[in-house]
Amino acid sequence: MDAKLRATKAQLVKTCEEHKYTPHASVIAFEAAFGGLLIPDEGKLKKGEPCWLFGTHACLASGAHVAPRGGSKARKLVPVVYSPNDIIYYLNEQGQGYAEDTIEDPSVMFYADNGTSLVCRIVFNDALFSREETTLDLPGLQGEALAKQLSLALVKEASGKDIRYFSDAKGDVLVVEEIKAKRTRFAAATKKQFKLVKPPVVAGADKATPEMIPHLGKSYVRMVSEQRTSLPDFFEHLPDLRDLDVSINRLETLPESLWRATQLTDLDLSFNPLKVLPDGIGNMKSLTKLSLRRCPIKTLSDALAGAKNLTWLIITECEELDVDAALLVIAKLPKLQQLWLPLSRSLTSLSPLAHLPLKSLWLNGMYVQHPGRLPSGLGQLKKLTDLRIEYADEVAQLPEAPEDVRALRLMFGKRFTDDDIRQSALKQPGKLYMQAYANTL
Repeated sequence: MDAKLRATKAQLVKTCEEHKYTPHASVIAFEAAFGGLLIPDEGKLKKGEPCWLFGTHACLASGAHVAPRGGSKARKLVPVVYSPNDIIYYLNEQGQGYAEDTIEDPSVMFYADNGTSLVCRIVFNDALFSREETTLDLPGLQGEALAKQLSLALVKEASGKDIRYFSDAKGDVLVVEEIKAKRTRFAAATKKQFKLVKPPVVAGADKATPEMIPHLGKSYVRMVSEQRTSLPDFFEHLPDLRDLDVSINRLETLPESLWRATQLTDLDLSFNPLKVLPDGIGNMKSLTKLSLRRCPIKTLSDALAGAKNLTWLIITECEELDVDAALLVIAKLPKLQQLWLPLSRSLTSLSPLAHLPLKSLWLNGMYVQHPGRLPSGLGQLKKLTDLRIEYADEVAQLPEAPEDVRALRLMFGKRFTDDDIRQSALKQPGKLYMQAYANTL
């Protein structure tokens, strides 16, 4: 707990007013209970290292995010927790908790019934994340049976109608029931404790290699930041696998078995030196989400059009990508709703996407050479409801077509008036495109 980051009621009210937030009673109560709490991202808390910030005063004073609203100002959400991984947690006027991944989520998602439950769930989910090697995915709702077997107690503060948490007194053994999915996760702090629960019988387990065994029966496999130059060639033998994250490695090629794991729904290849997206991507008929952030690809394979169930595609920070050419491939994805693009000089027109059901569009200028003008075609994206432009403050010229200029209003909430937009532009003078747009009102 850092007393300097903890605010009195009067200080909190002042901080909220300075940042145009309403200091709800739920936010004041959260500050009193958890304000100033710091949790390290990894290991022990060290000065200058990433950590979790708890309390509205600590969040807003940090300046880590500029006035986050969780999508719409009208929802009256107030940030109460910042994670080191760009996830913001909010409380609304009724005290309910919401979460938003500022990189990937188009809007907030319900997270917890109240502030105490929100904090408990953050702590438990962080523990689950850190215990991937000693975690089991089990079919059905087995929480009560495992609680009886392992002498665990229901954690009422964290549990709700959607999820139930069970734990021992030290938090070494965790059981989480995902009620809607009818799935149970068991996680242990040590390998000895992990052996207390038998893994489900999985077809082919008797033929599995030692490297494959830890991943059998799991729906989510994470091989992140492991300095890997290659991946194991066994993915087609993991029938339960749905979500694969191999980001932040040194992968220049991908195994053929990956493209035979056609049951995958989520695939994250970000931050790898992949220069080519293999044609095998066309086999991924169940894939709904694909991330290629910061991969040095120059083109998108025409085979991507075979992944016709894609609804999310992230290709930001790909500095070598010919974006206009990539849009001709992306235009063949009939269900695409969320799209993240590099705002680079090779992006001139969005009109190839006019027929797609796009709802959210991010134009991100990080690591790319910026154009002098925002791309044309925005006004042709008739189903678009959310537009975000990031890391491209010096782009000063607007599209020439009036309908494209009008579409820029999607950068703001529905209840923003012309005066609200002008005031927002005044507070962010470095964003030249925003100044240019405000001058058209």
